[in-house]
Amino acid sequence: MDDMDIKIADFSYRAKSVVKKLKKYKYVLVVLAAGIIILLMPLGSGNKSPTGKSQELRIPAFSLEEQERKMEEALSKIEGAGKVTVMLTLKSDLEQQIAYDVETDLRTDDNGFYESDSRSKVVTFSAGSGRQSPITVKYIYPCYQGALVITQSTSPEVKLQIVNAVAALTGLSTDRITVVKGT
Repeated sequence: MDDMDIKIADFSYRAKSVVKKLKKYKYVLVVLAAGIIILLMPLGSGNKSPTGKSQELRIPAFSLEEQERKMEEALSKIEGAGKVTVMLTLKSDLEQQIAYDVETDLRTDDNGFYESDSRSKVVTFSAGSGRQSPITVKYIYPCYQGALVITQSTSPEVKLQIVNAVAALTGLSTDRITVVKGT
């Protein structure tokens, strides 16, 4: 046996010994490997919450002009309508409902009458840099009050189709929609 065979046999023996020890501690090694992988994962830019969503709450976009433009585009595609102009009016603007923590104390006085005392506080979350932002429960989109549609058509059938289309798009009753012939 030469020197090279001794080194290979020694290496083989050591490798078998290491494999035997690895099998004995395989679960510990799996947990360590998982921990290292988690530590090496990128954390992101730091502006995201644990759920992966941005902490900044965005107010839903609503533009009355954009709604009118979209409606004009859709209504002008009705056969016989021609060029259409739409004007919408609103009862209310976009509303934001904020979360409140309400605490109520109910007690009886000396005469047996109930008294209640309640306190409410806006629920907030930390938006970073010491800034607190209120938690929005929901947004309430504006309600339409009425619609005026100016069309080139004089046909009652086209006007009826326009009224029905506007009612479907806005939720208005047909008595709140006026369709007139324009120039």
